[in-house]
Amino acid sequence: MILRICALFLLFPSLDSIAGSDSGKRSGSGIFDLLPGDTVEKPVENLQGKPCWSNPNIAGVVLRGTWAKFEPAANQYDWSYLDTGVSLAQGHNKKISISVHAGVDSPTWIYGLGAKPFEVPGYGTMPLPWDPVFKQYWTHFVQALGARYNGLSVVAYITMGGPGRLEEDYLCSTPASVHSFDAAGGVSAWMTAAVNILDLYAAAFPNTPFLYAYGSPATQPKSSIPFSDVTSYAAKAYSGRYGIKSDALHPHMSRSFWPNTKIPALSSSTTVGYQMLKEFAGGTVDGGTLKDALDFGVSSKAHFIEVYDHDCNDPSEQSVISAVNHRLLSDYP
Repeated sequence: MILRICALFLLFPSLDSIAGSDSGKRSGSGIFDLLPGDTVEKPVENLQGKPCWSNPNIAGVVLRGTWAKFEPAANQYDWSYLDTGVSLAQGHNKKISISVHAGVDSPTWIYGLGAKPFEVPGYGTMPLPWDPVFKQYWTHFVQALGARYNGLSVVAYITMGGPGRLEEDYLCSTPASVHSFDAAGGVSAWMTAAVNILDLYAAAFPNTPFLYAYGSPATQPKSSIPFSDVTSYAAKAYSGRYGIKSDALHPHMSRSFWPNTKIPALSSSTTVGYQMLKEFAGGTVDGGTLKDALDFGVSSKAHFIEVYDHDCNDPSEQSVISAVNHRLLSDYP
C-alpha cells in the first residue's frame, strides 16, 4: 500500500534522519516518565520543553497518543509528535516507549467507512476489535507504525492498542454493555481479535518487545481468564518478545491480583512492568507513598515502571526515583 503523506508532515524529520545515529536495541528497563498523551482535543504543544529530557534520574519517556491524532484521515499519517520524541530521546540518551490508543480514541472517519459504533458507558463509542473495517485500517496503521519505529534503538518497547476501550484491555462493565458485547460476539470474538492484533504487532515489530496492558474485556466471574488465555498463547508463540504490564500500580496492592502473579512469572524471560495508577503529587495514594508503590513494583520483578510526569520530576522525589531507576537498570540491563 502506498501511504499518502500530507505536506504538513514534510516539515518534520524523515525516518532516515531520525534513525541515522542508532545502533543496537536498548532494553525496556528503568523508570519511564509518563507524559500526557497527544490527542486531537489536547495536542502536546511543547514536547521539547519537558523536563524529562534533562532529568538524569530517569531512563526513558513514554510517548502516548491516540489513533485519531496520528491518522487524521484514512491512510494519512501525522508522525510529528513521535518523530520529535525520538529525536529528543536520541539527543538526550533516553529510551522511549510508544503507546497508541484505539478504542474510544479511534478516528471518527472510521465510522463513515462503515465501522459500527459500540457504546462504552462512561467513555464513548468505539469499533469492536473484530469489526472488519476497524481490522482493515488498524492493520494498516500498525504496519506503518512498525515500519517507521521498529528499527530504532531508542524504542525500548511498545504497548499494544486495539482490544480495549483505551490502552488497557478493559472494554465494558455495566450489565447492559456486557449484554450488547455478548450479542455482538462476546469473549470468544474478543479473544480471536486480541490474538490477531498481537500477531499483527509481532510482524510489525520483529525487533521490539510488544506488551498488552492487563484488562478484562467484560465483567464476569473469572474475568481474568480471557486475558490469561491470550497471554498463554503469546508467551509461547513469541517467547522473549511478548510481555504484559499493569496500569494499576499503587501501594499495598494485592499479591493475588492476576498481573501481580504473572509479571514476576514472566520477568526472567521477557519485558514486563507497571504504570502508576495515579499521580501522587507529593501526597499519598491508597495510604502509601510513591516510594511504597515503586518498592512494590521492584519486588514484583518489574523491568520498568511508568511514573506520571509530575512525580518523575518532583524535586522532593528525586532520590527515590534515582535509586529505583538504578536498581531496575542493574537488575535488567
